[in-house]
Amino acid sequence: MIDVDLMITILAPLGLAFLMLSLGLRLTVDDFLRIAKTPKAFSVGMLNQMIILPVVAFIIAILLRLEPIFATGLVLAALCPGGMTTNYITKLSKGDVALSISLTAVMSVIIMITIPLTLTFVTRYFLGSHSAPFNILELGLKMAGMTTIPVIAGMLISRFWWAEHSAEKFRSAVEKIAFGFFVVILFIGVYSMWEQFVEYLPALALASILLMTIMLFIGYKSPFWFGLGEAQARTVAIEAPYQNPIVGFTVAGMILPNEAGVLSILAAPTIVYGTLMMPIVLGTIYCIYKFKK
Repeated sequence: MIDVDLMITILAPLGLAFLMLSLGLRLTVDDFLRIAKTPKAFSVGMLNQMIILPVVAFIIAILLRLEPIFATGLVLAALCPGGMTTNYITKLSKGDVALSISLTAVMSVIIMITIPLTLTFVTRYFLGSHSAPFNILELGLKMAGMTTIPVIAGMLISRFWWAEHSAEKFRSAVEKIAFGFFVVILFIGVYSMWEQFVEYLPALALASILLMTIMLFIGYKSPFWFGLGEAQARTVAIEAPYQNPIVGFTVAGMILPNEAGVLSILAAPTIVYGTLMMPIVLGTIYCIYKFKK
């Protein structure tokens, strides 16, 4: 029997911390300062990722009349930026890698604020009196411990503690561990919720596909609306819908305790979204790349 309690209390937070540490190992202060050189492109990317995506998820949840817990979970899935993976995808897609890295750098730091604040409103709206009480400051501090602090620690390790060749070996090892956590946590999540996963898959899959499709369209088109180019359009199209399921799993377990042997039901939309995300987003980006090549 898989110990889901162990995953929620130890494995998921540890996996998230490793993921953010691996992200920090590839970031520098220049990745943050670069924002001043390309403010328009950065602003369009942030607008898509941090505002339009959660708002679209919120609207879809209402229009599809999702159950309140799943509506909340869908918005939660939209609040968890994708991380370093999007940088690699952007590079393969001939996008603006510098923009992608800057977006990743800033979003990895500010989610300790954006997730608690947004969830406070969303849980009250959808769940009302049935929402599980959580302390917004406590959640923010926990998020900082699992996201912001590991990112900063990774940057400091890369900058001061190793020569470049040693740092690269350390980065590679940490990234492999982080990927291993990702695969194991996703498997345990689906396994522990298999009955609920199958039962609610049609509704959650429809919501997830709609959200990804809309954000792929807006993410790709909006940079052109602001006078930006093809490389920036590809980058924002990748950043906008690509999310990090481990963040969703972890936060869901913190604000809505899981039943015995079952991952928090609040994480169900994140599991479905994360499962469908890779083939849909990567497939679409590949088609754009081949068409525009």
